[in-house]
Amino acid sequence: MKYESDVKDALQTLQLVSEDGGETRDMLVLTTLLRMQKEPPVHFSFSEVFNALQAHHPSAKLKKPAVHKSLQWLLENQLVRLESSTKYRKKYLADANTLMAGLENLKVQLTKELESRKRETDKALKMVESCNCAELSQKVITAVTGRRVS
Repeated sequence: MKYESDVKDALQTLQLVSEDGGETRDMLVLTTLLRMQKEPPVHFSFSEVFNALQAHHPSAKLKKPAVHKSLQWLLENQLVRLESSTKYRKKYLADANTLMAGLENLKVQLTKELESRKRETDKALKMVESCNCAELSQKVITAVTGRRVS
């Protein structure tokens, strides 16, 4: 699917679109559900989603377990919601509201992850900046050879 560059960049950042602009498996399932949607929103069974996915993306050649896994990921990230949570009769829905909630959820998760990485990077940077290479080299030589270098 062709996205405007700012949309593509945002979706890549949220890991829904690959670096080359191709949709991930999860995004293929989500876009299929969105294409199936009518007004008012309708819930679809797994079979309906799987058949529509094969019709819209025949080259994807996705197997049922992969689609189940994608739907589970989409549910966990609130991009899709269920009509009923009974084990055998799950019906899935994706609309503007679920998409907005899910994207917000992904944004929050990614923000936390990036902030954590930033703290780790800042800590490593301080360590590198404070490194006394002359002292470190002497300690390494002493540890390796057992002799003290002056």
